[in-house]
Amino acid sequence: MVSGNSKTIVLSKREKEILDLVSKGYLCCEIAKKLNISETTVITHKNNLRIKLKAKNSSHAIMQAVLLGFL
Repeated sequence: MVSGNSKTIVLSKREKEILDLVSKGYLCCEIAKKLNISETTVITHKNNLRIKLKAKNSSHAIMQAVLLGFL
């Protein structure tokens, strides 16, 4: 949980796991296999991360996560 601009950003445990794996260069299909979830679920989590972090794409989400202290 990180506070910024009067709003608190809360990431779920699974979102944090996926963010970590994306930051390490894993593809959606690799993350799905590693976490034993569907690729669609990974994509949904990535979309939710982009929304929560106000990011335009995965690279921007990683940058935002670093700036906010999630990574």
